Amino acid sequence: MARTRQVNQWIKTLSSNLPHLSRSQATVLALWSFAAVVLHTCALTTVAFFLAELEDQPPNTVRQRLKEFYKDHHQKKGEKRLQLDVSGSFVPLLHWILRLWQGSAIALALDATLVGQRWVALVISVVYRGNALPVAWCIVPANTKGAWKPHWLALLAQLEGAFPVEMSVLMLTDRGLYAPWLYGAIQERGWHPFMRINSNGKFRPKGSQGWYGLKQILTRPGQGYRGAGTMFRPKLVVSAARWWPAGSRATTRPGLSLPIWRRPRVRRPGMASARGSSRGLSV
Repeated sequence: MARTRQVNQWIKTLSSNLPHLSRSQATVLALWSFAAVVLHTCALTTVAFFLAELEDQPPNTVRQRLKEFYKDHHQKKGEKRLQLDVSGSFVPLLHWILRLWQGSAIALALDATLVGQRWVALVISVVYRGNALPVAWCIVPANTKGAWKPHWLALLAQLEGAFPVEMSVLMLTDRGLYAPWLYGAIQERGWHPFMRINSNGKFRPKGSQGWYGLKQILTRPGQGYRGAGTMFRPKLVVSAARWWPAGSRATTRPGLSLPIWRRPRVRRPGMASARGSSRGLSV
C-alpha cells in the first residue's frame, strides 16, 4: 500500500507548524499521530503493523523506527543520534492553536493525572468544546517525595509571552492544585486565575466588617454570587464569582466555589510588574 495523499498532507502540515523538528522527526511524528487517530490507539505494535502496510516496509523496521523516535540519545543505535526535547514543542503547539483560534479569550486547564501507579502527568491544556488539547507537560514519578511547585512554575514560564497582548487568558485549576504561589505565578504573567477552592473558607464582602462562610453564600444548587471582597489568610482582595451548579450532589459543593480575579495590567517593557503586599496579593 502506497502512502496516501492525506498522510503526505499531514506530514506537510505538521512540519510547517512545528518547524523546529527535523524532517525525520516530523515524518515519524506525523505517521504515528495519523495511525493513532485511525486506529484509536497509540500502542507500539499495533501502530507498527498498520504503518508497515501503509509504507510497504517490514513491521520490525517500522517498529524500530518508532522506538528510536522516543528513546534518549544514548539508547539509540549509531552515532550522532539526536534526542527530541519535547519542551521545545510547547510554544509552537500553542501558536498552532492560536492561529486557528477565534475570539479574544482562551481558557487553559492545569491538571495532574495519575498514570497507573508509576507516573504523574502535570499538564497544561487548551480547553476547547469539552476537550483538553495539551500544550505543555511534565512527567514525574508517582508516590515519591518531591514538590510539584518547580515543575508547574517551569511550565508556566515556558508559555509566558506566547499569547497576544490583547488576549484574555483564563487559567483553570482543580481544588487540589490551589496554592497562593500558583495564584501569584498566574497573575504575575497577566493571566486570570480561575481556581476551584474548598467551601470551608470565608469571604468578607467589600464594605462589610463581617466574614461569611462560603456555605452561607451558596446554600442550594442553582445559586450564584458575584461581588468584590476579601478572602483567605493571607488575605486576597478579589472580585469573586461563585456558583453551585444545578443537579450537583451536596457532596460536590465544596469543590465548586470559584474565585475569579480581575485582569491585572499587562506587563510591557519598561513597566514595573505588580507585586502583592505583605497582606496578600491584590489586583
